[in-house]
Amino acid sequence: MPASWIQIDEEALAAIAEVAAPFVDCPNDVIRRLLDLPRTGARLAPAPRATTPAAGRGSGEFLREADFELPILRALASHGGKASRPVVMEAIEADLGPRLSESDREPMKNGEERWRNRASFCRRRLLAAGRLRYGSRRGTWELSEEGAERLRRLEAEAGPDLQQEEEPRPQAGEGRQGDQPEREE
Repeated sequence: MPASWIQIDEEALAAIAEVAAPFVDCPNDVIRRLLDLPRTGARLAPAPRATTPAAGRGSGEFLREADFELPILRALASHGGKASRPVVMEAIEADLGPRLSESDREPMKNGEERWRNRASFCRRRLLAAGRLRYGSRRGTWELSEEGAERLRRLEAEAGPDLQQEEEPRPQAGEGRQGDQPEREE
């Protein structure tokens, strides 16, 4: 039977969790039991998570690993195709900063912020997919031809509103060339 996705508010989900058998029931199992429907042998995959700004996510939600792909590819392309991990991380933080939740920024046991760890896992997936090069010098992330092509496709799909600007945004107090500071009168 094909699965359909529904939205359940936090209160209803909490109530389902209270009657669920830990590590056994998924929400679908609980609902089927409450409605006296026979249990199916099929396990449903979790619903895909929407990519939303941090303000729209609960405090315990993380940015998806897939959300790091475009910033990683952009960072490498903007540095000539390869860069050190710290340089890439700095660029990712600049790109994703407003979308990182408190949970993303929580330190892990090793002291590293969780989002940095997730970015590293995304790097591994990019290596496995051939979008980054194997064999680069230790600590250096390097874009492959396939990765450069993937970046072009992602930016074309993102449209002009989500594409990275060609020139950096001015910092507070700075203007672009030709801009005049506002005067108070």
